[in-house]
Amino acid sequence: AVDNDAVVLAMARAHFADDNEDVHLADAADFMLHLDVSQRFDAIFLDLNAPSHQPLAAPPACMLTSPVVNALSRASPLVIINVLGLEHSREEDYQHVQTVFAAHFATKYIDSPLCSNRILVASRTLTGR
Repeated sequence: AVDNDAVVLAMARAHFADDNEDVHLADAADFMLHLDVSQRFDAIFLDLNAPSHQPLAAPPACMLTSPVVNALSRASPLVIINVLGLEHSREEDYQHVQTVFAAHFATKYIDSPLCSNRILVASRTLTGR
């Protein structure tokens, strides 16, 4: 677990982490850029809120850079991203997230009639990328 909220990490330590070495307080983008290349994960789920001045409520723009997505692609063949719009979000904002991940993964949005979130599934296993 990686989060920039100490309360969320305390809950992760209490309920999910086998040991505290798997729980990190950090900016997620910074953590991904400095991830040991030998660390591999079956899947990574990104559910990070963005600062209020950004076009989407999630994910933050710092996670949408080529170096971060490249690090994610080295760490896992499957990345699932919670993409949450704001009242002023446009389809282009959602497409930007997909385009950034498409450089390293096959991507597909999953929409739910139950909420306004869109889930972007980014998979390297089907493409061989």
